[in-house]
Amino acid sequence: MSKYFFVFLAMGMLIGANARADDAERTLHGIMTDIQKYETRFSGQTQPNKASVRRTLKLLGIRRQSLDSLADHNSPQWKEADQRCNALVNRLNAYLGATASTTAPARQTTRTAPAQKPAPSTAQMMSHDRVRLKKLKRDLDSLASTLDKGGIKPFQDPDYVSRYTQAADRYEQTLNRYSAFQEDPDVQAATQSLNTVRQMLAFGRQQSAREMAGMGDVQATLKKLDAQMHALKLPEPPGIPLKKGQARAWLLALAKVQKQAQTAAKPLSEIRQKAHLPNNRFTVEQGAPYDQQDVARIQRGFASISAKANEALRTFSQYLQANLDQAPRTLDSINAYDPANPDKRTSWFLGKGRAQEVVAQLQAVETLATEAADFSALLGNKQQQAQRQALATRARQAQSNYLKKRDIALSRTRMPAPASDNSGLLEIARKTLSKPKYGVGRIERLVIVSNKEHRSRETSEEKFHDVDVSLDGTVTLTGTKTTYHYEWDQYQVATAEPDGDKYYIYYNTLKYFTSGASTTPLNHWILGKRFQGSEILEGNIDN
Repeated sequence: MSKYFFVFLAMGMLIGANARADDAERTLHGIMTDIQKYETRFSGQTQPNKASVRRTLKLLGIRRQSLDSLADHNSPQWKEADQRCNALVNRLNAYLGATASTTAPARQTTRTAPAQKPAPSTAQMMSHDRVRLKKLKRDLDSLASTLDKGGIKPFQDPDYVSRYTQAADRYEQTLNRYSAFQEDPDVQAATQSLNTVRQMLAFGRQQSAREMAGMGDVQATLKKLDAQMHALKLPEPPGIPLKKGQARAWLLALAKVQKQAQTAAKPLSEIRQKAHLPNNRFTVEQGAPYDQQDVARIQRGFASISAKANEALRTFSQYLQANLDQAPRTLDSINAYDPANPDKRTSWFLGKGRAQEVVAQLQAVETLATEAADFSALLGNKQQQAQRQALATRARQAQSNYLKKRDIALSRTRMPAPASDNSGLLEIARKTLSKPKYGVGRIERLVIVSNKEHRSRETSEEKFHDVDVSLDGTVTLTGTKTTYHYEWDQYQVATAEPDGDKYYIYYNTLKYFTSGASTTPLNHWILGKRFQGSEILEGNIDN
């Protein structure tokens, strides 16, 4: 920020004569300073930059006008300035290959008569006043240094402007005590320092007003951004299996939140650079205004949201790829199902609901691959998109192949071969299965699939009602043990029964207990285990 003050003060030195034509000595001093600066700049140069020469000639033209406007052209200082200015103009014009009069005029040959210079005061300054003047100049220079170090930002604070304006007013009141000594070098030096402070204050107010107008209400902006930062939430990533359009919708929502965070954070850099936000002891929640620490906090919040969005994308991409890596193995396994294998027809093809499960599994792979391909397209990864589209095609083909194999398996399914045609056992089975408590439906066909056999087994049951622990740690349990002896006959039959509009083969184990526990049904046939097997075509039941 301090460079603005220096630029402003340099401009003030160039045009200050028009504003204060009555202060001849100060103007002449400024002209001599500039001439010396330009002489030093081009000293020893044989081929200086022409653009720099032209710019300097224009500035010397302005200084020439200021020099000619002074009243006293007979003072040694004026004559020296006149001579050095003309010599410098002629030298610079020589660099350009032109006469001195073609670019920057030397002293004007005609002018109005000089005004009468007011007679200097004959009063003598006391030594202690001179000490005070020197201290006044040091104080003013210190104030200017403080303003310069502070830059433009603090001028946004009315208290800051008021404090230093009042300080400048106090210094000016002190300087006014020496109005009778306006030509005294110490008075002029202090006056120049005061003018510098005034110019810096004016420039600071003007520049800060411009920047504040550009930023608007900073506190309101920060409050809005703070609320927005807390309101932004990343969408939850979808799980597997994916639904149609789910991955795309999540990615677009994630990108939207990240873009909102990045867009919202943009004004914070300018606010942090330009806004005057001194740090507070208290927080915003405690009623304090937003400060630079809050700006940094909000910036970190938005940056964290953006970073978490990137991390969420990376994590979900890995999760998605891990599931895609398993998909080919799933397809290979299902493609290997063989309808000619009678032992696997039920688990692979013809168990109730099994076909729907396998088809749903293949459809999930297809959806996963399709969604993943769309996901890759949104990310601009065409090679990955093509690979995932190929996997989706494989999944669709696997569905078609599986359904064809299922039809083959169903067409080959028959009732199990009878192990016996014992009419007595067949009649026992029909009577037992017809009992309402078993809920067996209409039987289209019944075959014996295992011969009757006798079985037995024992079980024991222990109940403890007392525990004794001796001094040496021995534990003694007191209770009863009951042993049960089971004996029964059993055989198995297969039945073909309707289930909705389809037919299934059921396997039924029939048992006749002659001994057992107190809850065991004795001396009559009961249905033991029963489970559903393969689907069978109605036309194949009796074949």
